[in-house]
Amino acid sequence: MAVINGVRAGGDYYTVMGRELPAFGYPTRPVFTWRLPTLTWLQARLPSLDASVWILTVFGLVSAYLWIKTIRPTGLGRWLASMPFLLATLPAWVWLNPKAATIHDMWAGELIALSLACRAGGLRRSSVVVGAAATAFRELAVPYVLVMAAASWLERRPREFRAWLTVAAGFLVAFAWHALRVREHLPPGSYANFWLVFSGWCFALSTARTNVFLMGAPPFVVALAVPAMLAALWTWRSEAGRRVAATVTVYLLCFVVVGRPFNWIWGLNIAPLLPLGMVAWLGRAQAAPRAEADVSAPPRATSAP
Repeated sequence: MAVINGVRAGGDYYTVMGRELPAFGYPTRPVFTWRLPTLTWLQARLPSLDASVWILTVFGLVSAYLWIKTIRPTGLGRWLASMPFLLATLPAWVWLNPKAATIHDMWAGELIALSLACRAGGLRRSSVVVGAAATAFRELAVPYVLVMAAASWLERRPREFRAWLTVAAGFLVAFAWHALRVREHLPPGSYANFWLVFSGWCFALSTARTNVFLMGAPPFVVALAVPAMLAALWTWRSEAGRRVAATVTVYLLCFVVVGRPFNWIWGLNIAPLLPLGMVAWLGRAQAAPRAEADVSAPPRATSAP
């Protein structure tokens, strides 16, 4: 909030960050310790954090609506069973504490989920635009862009592949400009932070607790629930399902290698995606018996013309 208030008062983002990071005891090197300025610029222009809460809520509701249209659990029982998992895809953090709206990973995660929901709903251009917006809020959204590019290439969709590569290239240009500005404002005597520490699967599980569905759960429940949700995602036989499953898998594998224990908040980048596998599984579980019944039913007799 100190940085937001400083920019709102007319200060330059990089000057304010260069002053506030050391003041709060945060490292200032390497460049990744400086968050991209997009969210600060946006919130400095909004009247209050409540506006950010509303924006994130709209992102979440649109995503949920698109997923409901795509997955369509059939039968009242399946709908009721799916509801807790659908609710777990929404940005509940900001409803409980509006200050959570200042977390860059929260915005990136909601935009990643919305981008995937757009892709599942056939809105491919919107998916690319929203994915690009996610990278503008947090550089940790770049693995998602690379997953989407790889999926487009494997599915032989050259136009979509080029679009995602363009997003990646645009991010590199923007981040290079950001790095130059950071270099100009590095305070003297700053210290560095490093994240390549191989914290292992335990850290990856801790990132999953950013989802409110798992936040208060005992560790053994998280240890069982995360593999179950991941397995459910991989049983989702569709382009959308494969992309969601690949995104979550890539992030969890990255968290095995990169990230310190206090970086568990990074899990917000995929928090809205984990429960989707259970929703998709419940939708298919209802459809499977019907398909078997249709196959086993005897053919109808037809009268001769």
